[in-house]
Amino acid sequence: MIEPVKICKAFFSTLSEEEIKYCHWKSNYRLPKALAGETDLDLLIHPAEKTKFDQALERFSFKRVISPPEKRYPGTEDHLGFDYDTGKLIHLHVHYKLVLGRRHVKDYHLPIERMIFENLRILQNINVPCAEIELLLLTIRANMKLRFMSVLGAVINPETGPYPRDIMAEFGFLLRDYNEGRFCELLTASHLPLCQSILVSYVNGLRQGQLTIGTVMKVRSHIIKGLRPYRKCGIRVGVLQRFFAAFRTIPVARRCFFPQKKKMAEKGRIFALVGADGSGKSTLTTDLSEWLSWKLAVMSSYFGIPKTMEIRLFVGLVYVFRLIARLNPFEILEHVTHSLEEAMSARRWILIARKRLCVYAEAKCFASKGGIVLADRYPLQAFHTMPQPMDGPRIKAEDGGEAKKLSDREENYYLRIGLPDKIFVLQTEVDRLRERKENVEPRIHEVKARAVNALEPSDIVDVIDGNRPYLDVLLELKRRIWQSL
Repeated sequence: MIEPVKICKAFFSTLSEEEIKYCHWKSNYRLPKALAGETDLDLLIHPAEKTKFDQALERFSFKRVISPPEKRYPGTEDHLGFDYDTGKLIHLHVHYKLVLGRRHVKDYHLPIERMIFENLRILQNINVPCAEIELLLLTIRANMKLRFMSVLGAVINPETGPYPRDIMAEFGFLLRDYNEGRFCELLTASHLPLCQSILVSYVNGLRQGQLTIGTVMKVRSHIIKGLRPYRKCGIRVGVLQRFFAAFRTIPVARRCFFPQKKKMAEKGRIFALVGADGSGKSTLTTDLSEWLSWKLAVMSSYFGIPKTMEIRLFVGLVYVFRLIARLNPFEILEHVTHSLEEAMSARRWILIARKRLCVYAEAKCFASKGGIVLADRYPLQAFHTMPQPMDGPRIKAEDGGEAKKLSDREENYYLRIGLPDKIFVLQTEVDRLRERKENVEPRIHEVKARAVNALEPSDIVDVIDGNRPYLDVLLELKRRIWQSL
């Protein structure tokens, strides 16, 4: 059995203790997974309880997040929570109105919230609608979302059926507690303009495994026509909304309309992970990005040396001129090739500085729209005084100041890169770093570790003990990031 995470247990216990009218109104077949933080929790809250519910959200440090425009529906909100023990995110999709609809668009409001709250049962210590009401809602939802291609596929291959497997599993779950008499009573009490005999025949077909495509199409047409008075927009507007929402799911369109996932209610954040080679910052950045991107718009920004053709060309020219200088017997040509080598090297570092500034500008723009940026090898001014700065200006250090104009230009690029919102410094002992990454020159490893370990905590700098096991460090970073959001 899947165990609920601690925050879910405590949060729903609080809702019950304070007698806040709520229920988990759909997909209760997957309720155990939702309480374990593996999928969404869809809550219906009585509008009169909104103030008390908001107070409960604040008490458990839930944070409001905003969905993309095509997924914002009237009377709904999204909140993210964090389980301190496991590091899992909890997503609450909160409804103050019963809003549902076709694929990509939720444009129907069924005014039966009161009836739902009057007919609840308990599953996993959570208030849920009685099986008959949830079955009615699932019948409406499943048939509104039914796609023509699914019906066509069921005609060609009847074994597949018109509905997805998870929908059929949910029907089976609800039919175990189904009572036909109570279903008819509740359908009448709902005052929804739906024919009782048509729906009962449909449910009986589901129970007996004899549901025909003709019955499915008849029920779908009946539901869409019968519930038309509860539609909140016209047919043309609905078609345009569905088209635009479907268009945004195309990969090419996703690049033009970022962020596609939810964003923070205010501005986003830029988090930088700083550490010497072997501290695990790259792996941590990948895992943290996967963790946050479950629901949030996340960008991973790499400030290391980019592997572009331009930079490879300059690196190649530097090596060519260096080789010529070593093999050349004439002193005058040696001076010329050495000067050319310095010039190519300086232009390489200029190009790298400009690329890093572009990465910063993109990250800042993404964060300003509510996205979360995770930065690896962020250029910090604290490292600029090193003999060979980590991810910082290099022309003055490498070329002895001969390329003065280019050196000033490079430093100007780095000065335009502002500080991130939070810097997580992975301070790790050199011996531990050497165990994890042996291919780094020991002297360079020691210099980098000394520079990183010299950073002290401040308002924007959080020091993390990188000597601990990887999973402990990952959980600690999740906790610190959550506190900073």
